[in-house]
Amino acid sequence: MQHTEYPGAHHVFDSPAIKVPIQFPQSQTVRRCRLEETEGGRIVNSATKQTFTYEDPCVERGPRSATTRTRPAKRRSGEGIPHGNV
Repeated sequence: MQHTEYPGAHHVFDSPAIKVPIQFPQSQTVRRCRLEETEGGRIVNSATKQTFTYEDPCVERGPRSATTRTRPAKRRSGEGIPHGNV
């Protein structure tokens, strides 16, 4: 699987179902967290090396979802930023 970044694109950026940006004030996002799995399957915060919880400072509230109208065309033409295989 290859991971590709589309700068400025929101979650579900290519969904025609969301016509205008929607913010979810109480929802959580870990987009700023760097996580890793240790031996035994424990998920830790890479910055603190402590077991990850949703109380970690990197967890944010209020993510937004929106269609980014220019992104599907760019996605089809391969203009995203590839980050290698996962």
